[in-house]
Amino acid sequence: MGAVGRPRPRAIWVLKSFTGGRLVRPLTYLLLVCRELMDKGLRTFEAAMLANIMPGDAQEAKAVIPSLDSDPPRFSDDEIQEFVDIIRNYRKED
Repeated sequence: MGAVGRPRPRAIWVLKSFTGGRLVRPLTYLLLVCRELMDKGLRTFEAAMLANIMPGDAQEAKAVIPSLDSDPPRFSDDEIQEFVDIIRNYRKED
């Protein structure tokens, strides 16, 4: 797995734009959620995409990140839903 580096200004702008200002600490959010998702086996780019896109469910996550819907599957739908729930929990905390 790749290391979570410092998010670029564009990533921070995307977080602020697409969350409607709900995230007070977007940099902290991005680092924490990416690290937790990567600990569950996601690649760096998959974790970053999920954190930025904030899908509503596993099917939406697989639709926007094709590598999550690979053959053979790396993750079950339940595991992908767990990733989505992790993101949802971080959003609730803020």
